Amino acid sequence: MRHRIKGRKLGRTPAHRKAMFRNMACSLIRSLRYDEDAPDKPKVPGRIVTTVEKAKELRPFVEKLVTMARKALVYEHEAIQYEAPGPRDSSAWREWRNSEQWNRWNQAIAPAVALRRRAFALLRDSEAVDILFDELANRFRDRNGGYTRIVRLPKRRLGDAGQLAFIEFVGERDRAKKKRRAPVVAEEEWSEPVAAPTVPGPAVTADEPAEGAAEVQSPAEEERSAAETSETSAAEQAEPSTETGGEAVAPDEKLSDAAGAETTEAEDQSQATEETPAAEAAPAETPGAEASDEAPESQPEKKVPSEAEAEAAQPEATDETGESEGDSQKKSRFRRWFSR
Repeated sequence: MRHRIKGRKLGRTPAHRKAMFRNMACSLIRSLRYDEDAPDKPKVPGRIVTTVEKAKELRPFVEKLVTMARKALVYEHEAIQYEAPGPRDSSAWREWRNSEQWNRWNQAIAPAVALRRRAFALLRDSEAVDILFDELANRFRDRNGGYTRIVRLPKRRLGDAGQLAFIEFVGERDRAKKKRRAPVVAEEEWSEPVAAPTVPGPAVTADEPAEGAAEVQSPAEEERSAAETSETSAAEQAEPSTETGGEAVAPDEKLSDAAGAETTEAEDQSQATEETPAAEAAPAETPGAEASDEAPESQPEKKVPSEAEAEAAQPEATDETGESEGDSQKKSRFRRWFSR
């Protein structure tokens, strides 16, 4: 059992594995710097093709080297302020070499030099170390880990049918990852109703209502106005035509005449019934009695007013709406006649 044993042996000895990872790392780093006219120009800079197992073992080896280069970059920036003012072996450089500033520069750059030596001990290639500390350190300055990616290839290697994959540095040819999200339900925003634009018009006073404004009428006024309109329409229908030349009688006058005729007939019948028993009960006539009877005949007879005349003589009572009882009776008779 291989408990707590890290890594793959890949069918090789430790020395063989170490040399293999060194060569693969140098090939990956050196593919970033190439000549356009070189016959061995890489197809894709910063990428090599290998098997999946080897790529997975190479990945931590290369990423540790990139981390070392990033750490050295910090020390190199701190030592810039103490650098020599001129080229090497010049008079200015010799003065700087014997000054205190050289000691400060030496102390600031020492960690960066140590990291370069460690990287060279792993790679054993000065060109690969220069590319690592000059280009890759600046490229991944703001990235903490994850400097490489492994992508499997669909085809297999000829011979042993091993699963192929390529390993490359990230930052170029990166594919944007599409995140699946649930559809967003848009909420309907309530908006206040917009008032219609007002057109300036003539000023309206408090006494004069605005043009087109509806007047509020009470039920009694509405009934009165309806009756007046119906009376006017009936009067227009009852007007005589110019061809006949006759005079038309208003409907309310007809009704009043009919009612007066009925009351006169009732009065005549009551007077007749009163005269008949009085004549039968009268005693024998005497000369003195004739004289006494003739005297009153010369006096004018007092006319007993009829019920209709008594009602007409009395002051008409008015209701709350200001209408008299006679007007209301006329209107009711007119409505009954008009409904026929």
